[in-house]
Amino acid sequence: MYNRGLLIFNAFTVYKSMSDMIARFKEEFAKFNIAIDWLKNDEVVAYIDENGNAKNNLRGYDFCIYLDKDYFIAKLLEKSGMRVFNKSDAIRVCDDKMLTHVALVNEGIKMPITINYPLRYGDGDDTNFHQRVLSILQFPLIIKECFGSLGEQVYLIKNEEEYWRISAKLRQKPHIYQEFIASSYGHDLRLALVNKKVVAHMYREATNDDFRSNIETGGIGKQIVVPEAFSKMAEKIATILDLDYCGIDLLYGSNDEPIFCEVNSNAYLGPIELYSKVNVGYEYAKHIYNLVYLGKNA
Repeated sequence: MYNRGLLIFNAFTVYKSMSDMIARFKEEFAKFNIAIDWLKNDEVVAYIDENGNAKNNLRGYDFCIYLDKDYFIAKLLEKSGMRVFNKSDAIRVCDDKMLTHVALVNEGIKMPITINYPLRYGDGDDTNFHQRVLSILQFPLIIKECFGSLGEQVYLIKNEEEYWRISAKLRQKPHIYQEFIASSYGHDLRLALVNKKVVAHMYREATNDDFRSNIETGGIGKQIVVPEAFSKMAEKIATILDLDYCGIDLLYGSNDEPIFCEVNSNAYLGPIELYSKVNVGYEYAKHIYNLVYLGKNA
């Protein structure tokens, strides 16, 4: 008789990479006698009842792999007794780029200079804020929307004309201003971690003179020997954020020291498995099996 796990993903944006990831998880969990069902988030009913208790419409599942970023559904599933991977609070922190940086502040993790755009409720003049940004950062600089993935919603700003144009475009969206790490132009390191340990990695390199190295924007992956400092930083980040699985992107500083870029709590398996030749899906399945069915965290 099979044990049962549930995989939840977003109903409104479905990439081929997500379909491939679902198939990979079904394949790897089957090795542990676990059947994986999947549902779109609009098929999940998670709510608060008239007595103030968390309820859901899911029955017979031992755990949930949550591949969406909808914090409220994940939190309500946990509140109603479901074991969720990754934890809802970890998903929430990783989804918001500024929140991720704030969570890592004062932890000895080198990051680009990062300035958050202030919360605003109307169309008031924000010139004072921008003057302060431009007194701290020099061109080129980076503007990022706080919510985005696949290397999108990230802008390399080379001059004032671009600065004011993109700033005006994003005025009503949460976004941040960052120091541009020129020494990592077009290349970085992606590390996959399971149970807060590095299990795979790939050096990513742009092939089209893009400052981003994401595979989705035309980058390619390579195998290299990872410096110990990069692995240690990635594992420290995963521990602070309490992540069961994640992809962590690190930039190369001017002296090849690691500089934190961002965390993806739902990193696709396809690219990292292709270039690293490591079965990351199996490692994640083993971790969940150990926790849920054997009661051990190893």
